[in-house]
Amino acid sequence: MVRKSLFNFICALLLLTATCILFAGCNPSSSPKKLNSFKEDSLQVRRLMQLGDSVYSKRSSIATIAQSLPYFDSAYSLAQRLNDTALLASTTLYIGNVYNAWNGEPKTTIKFYSKSVELFGRLPTKQLQYFYTRYLVAHAWDPEKATDSVRCVQVLSAALKDLQRVPDSILQKFIFLSDYAWVASNVKAYNMASQFLQLVPRNRIINDPESNNYLDHYYLAKARMDIFGDNKKNLFT
Repeated sequence: MVRKSLFNFICALLLLTATCILFAGCNPSSSPKKLNSFKEDSLQVRRLMQLGDSVYSKRSSIATIAQSLPYFDSAYSLAQRLNDTALLASTTLYIGNVYNAWNGEPKTTIKFYSKSVELFGRLPTKQLQYFYTRYLVAHAWDPEKATDSVRCVQVLSAALKDLQRVPDSILQKFIFLSDYAWVASNVKAYNMASQFLQLVPRNRIINDPESNNYLDHYYLAKARMDIFGDNKKNLFT
């Protein structure tokens, strides 16, 4: 409760600067500057997301996480003004990441991630982002976060059915599918984990030093499958 109150208090203080950031440029102390075109406004959204990400990526404390939120909120507000689906999807994803890193309000995390999924789903050229964000929703429901294995499995099952219809030429780019398998193994859905791993060749899965340990998750899921996959601990198909 104290941790939650502290995070909300910090966010409330920092959000007071959001309007300043939005209308004055990337630096709250800079002089007012009008953005006169859609192109300039779009660039401003991207600058705000980059600045927010540069703060968020440190993740050294609750305060540091909260400091990134005004940038993302400002980017989201500007993207709303532009009515740009792609920018709205990205800014919503970033806001979900903030709440996910804080890990104090899993339902808020799920709300933003789910909205991002819905927005990316409108964009045929954003299938990679669409399916990756669906993984994030599943992970937000798993026992490490929201302790709802049933909802987690529902999200995983729906994603698996959709992924199985994706052409191989596109699917081979989805090196994060081992993350799906890892979450499935978290909820003892070992058969499902195996199906996720069958969608992408092992030699295409590598760790990304700046984001996720895809290969580590592959080996962890595989180990759990090897130990538990054929016995009665396999609760879901």
